[in-house]
Amino acid sequence: VPHQARIAIHHAARREPPHCEYVITARTRPELAVVGMIEEALKRLDLPYGVGRAELCAPPGLLKLTYARADRRLLGVQII
Repeated sequence: VPHQARIAIHHAARREPPHCEYVITARTRPELAVVGMIEEALKRLDLPYGVGRAELCAPPGLLKLTYARADRRLLGVQII
């Protein structure tokens, strides 16, 4: 599943996948998946970024995207 999520994210962003990408998934309740850079890491690196959020209905959850402000390049995705 993480590999399929990676492919879907890159297709959505119309980008080639980066070579040094880390995927974290946890079998928890609620389930959690993280790909790329999270907001806290971008703050520490002092990089200009933006955040998009969407609440999911079925099942209830949250989708959070981080992107580069300069070119709107997708930097990370978190799904809860």
